[in-house]
Amino acid sequence: MPCGRKDKTCLVSYSYVQTLRETSLPNPTTTQSPNPTIMITSLAWRNVWRSKGRSLVVIAAVALGVWAILFTLGFSTGFIKSFINNGIQNQYSHIQIHHPKYPENKEIKYVIEGSEPMMQEIKGVENVKAVSSRVLVGGTLNSARGMRGVQVLGIDPKAEGSVTGIDQKMIDGKFLEGAKKSPIIIGKALAEELKLKVRSKIRLSFLNANGDMIESGFRVVGIYDTKMGPLDKVRVFVRQSDLQRELQIKDATHEIAVFVEDPQNLQSTIEAIQAKTGNQLVEGWRDIAPELDMIESQSQISNYVVMIIILLALIFGIINTMLMAVLERVRELGMLMAVGMNKLKVFTMIVVETIMLTLVGAPIGMFLGWLTMSYFGKKGLSLASYEEGLGAMGLSDFIYPALEPSMYIVMGIGVGITAILASLYPAYKAISLRPVEALRAI
Repeated sequence: MPCGRKDKTCLVSYSYVQTLRETSLPNPTTTQSPNPTIMITSLAWRNVWRSKGRSLVVIAAVALGVWAILFTLGFSTGFIKSFINNGIQNQYSHIQIHHPKYPENKEIKYVIEGSEPMMQEIKGVENVKAVSSRVLVGGTLNSARGMRGVQVLGIDPKAEGSVTGIDQKMIDGKFLEGAKKSPIIIGKALAEELKLKVRSKIRLSFLNANGDMIESGFRVVGIYDTKMGPLDKVRVFVRQSDLQRELQIKDATHEIAVFVEDPQNLQSTIEAIQAKTGNQLVEGWRDIAPELDMIESQSQISNYVVMIIILLALIFGIINTMLMAVLERVRELGMLMAVGMNKLKVFTMIVVETIMLTLVGAPIGMFLGWLTMSYFGKKGLSLASYEEGLGAMGLSDFIYPALEPSMYIVMGIGVGITAILASLYPAYKAISLRPVEALRAI
């Protein structure tokens, strides 16, 4: 080699000439120019690895940035899914069926007659996992320690357990099955507020179907905890037969809740159920709780905003590193232009170097992001330290990060655009150099 090891200017010019030789046509007598694309790509790749330390820093920054974006988006998506799933499981179910006039003002008289045969028909619909009927009434709970407005749900214990899993959320006492006369289960938050415990006696006051005020005694047989404090404070569960008797609506219910196997086929399931329920009102959770639908759609927008913000930060990091690389190579770039490399090729070379660094770092970051999502998507992230605050917002203290496969494609496109944008300013600075002045630079 005709250059000293420490003479970088000579080395880069030698590298350029060597690249010209390697990318020329096989016939040495030809006057045809070497392939510009191959030449620029080969030279850029050599330049990337001439300064391994700096290149590895850029690659690490890109990989870490991509991983951070994927983890942030996955955690945010898991957070939102936790909120929506908690609402579906503990409050709304996937599908609800009512008398057409019941949702307007929730009057007791608007009931579903013959709900048992209807439930049997619904169970036969494809994609239906579980079905439960409910009798609903608003009332007042009175105890020796105070009173509180509550929603009373009259349920079939076995069917309700299959839909909401409420029987698996008992923390004290037992569920309604097998209990004696007039049992009731209450939420942990309500029990703490009114100082109630298992075997405490309470009284419920509400209006029956005839508009008469009814006051009935119940005994607490169990306390449940869904981790949703505000909801647990206002919902109490009694046996459906007990509430039907008090309301004088024998063999009728106000609501049929349906849980499905695959939420992706929810609309087709709604249509199939509607065909079997006649003129009853059949609604999916998006219609019942539009606020959850809005949160889901806004979360997708928020994810893109977060992605753009982090990619912008990544752009400035890449620009800073590549600009330093250009300024350190002033004499080298001047030599390249002096031996015949025009400004367009110099500009393209810097752009290609930046894209190469990004194309090495981005797959590493995406792979690490995929591994993180796969691991925590199964194991979950415990947020037990924030259980009380999360419960107040209707969130679980265990989050399962998740990402749609399409987000990896969007991320790849975003990183590609980031690399191109980040390369423009350093490349511009490179072609702004004048060969004579650059060769004189220290």
